[in-house]
Amino acid sequence: MWVDARGRAYVGELGFDAEALLSALLAEHPAREDAVSHLVEKVRQFPGRIHLVQPDGSHRIADDATILPNGMTVSANGRYLYVNASLEPAVRRFAIAADGSLSASTVIARPALPPDGMSAVDAAAALQARGEAWPEGLGPDEASCRLWEAAGGGPLDIGALLTLVRAAGHPEAEAVAAAVGALAESGAALSAAQVVDLKVTLWRSSPSLWRTVRMPLAATLGDLHRVIQVLFSWDGDHLHAFAVAGVRYSDPFFDLEETADEEAVRLRDAFPAGARKPVRYEYDFGASWIHEITRAGSSRLTPGEAVPRCLSFSGDNPVEYWDEDEPVNPEPFDLVKVNAALADRF
Repeated sequence: MWVDARGRAYVGELGFDAEALLSALLAEHPAREDAVSHLVEKVRQFPGRIHLVQPDGSHRIADDATILPNGMTVSANGRYLYVNASLEPAVRRFAIAADGSLSASTVIARPALPPDGMSAVDAAAALQARGEAWPEGLGPDEASCRLWEAAGGGPLDIGALLTLVRAAGHPEAEAVAAAVGALAESGAALSAAQVVDLKVTLWRSSPSLWRTVRMPLAATLGDLHRVIQVLFSWDGDHLHAFAVAGVRYSDPFFDLEETADEEAVRLRDAFPAGARKPVRYEYDFGASWIHEITRAGSSRLTPGEAVPRCLSFSGDNPVEYWDEDEPVNPEPFDLVKVNAALADRF
């Protein structure tokens, strides 16, 4: 169980009666070792559940597909829930919505041994220092991004982060720390230490309606979706999808055909330096609000700098639900209010 800063509790449920199941298996397999082995296989057939208990005592199921949800933690910024799926085995990350709901279950590590217990640093240190756990060519930079996420984001203090990793006690912690430390010492620009400025333009708007926003380069397309919703005052009640280099991305909860997970793609990869073709974001497939997004620049995140943050804009907020019989005027864009909303949500 984990209780977040708002008093909401996330509680793991096994999904089966362990004692009853083991007793039944012992009757079939008197040797305890054989019974336990069969127990593990049986348990994998019974996904557990993660319960969300609100401060007022109300409760609902937040997830019902994780195999043996064991230790868990919420990131320092409250955006992610990390869960040990002990018999998958895997460390999973869920995005947390404003109401506490969970979505975008993503495997961030597949440790050699079933994970048990959890801390934010353990979740990231579970990454293998070698092999396929890192996307090809990204290696330690991707590890630094995941460590940065687990520590809650903000300006990257590589020394403090590596100290925490080495103190985590995970069998891969030292190897991960060594690889990330070597990359930092090489002078390479770590993605987790950078910000990117993106210009988001509402396609075919006249006069042109756009916003420029500064975001962590290590943020995901899922993060960008949530930011765009604030920038244009969309109410979020419709489907959406990104188009990046011919590939569609969205929230996997929507189960859209031929669409990949938006939480698995960082802005680093969606907006590489020098890219000329804009990324497209479509919101509300009926009304088809299409946004074109281009990279305007990048820099190092400075201590005390708030991101995401809207830097500049043109045009008022679009009217999401236009009615010819009852026309309304667009709501004026309020930069202070928008940045306050971004600070509250991120």
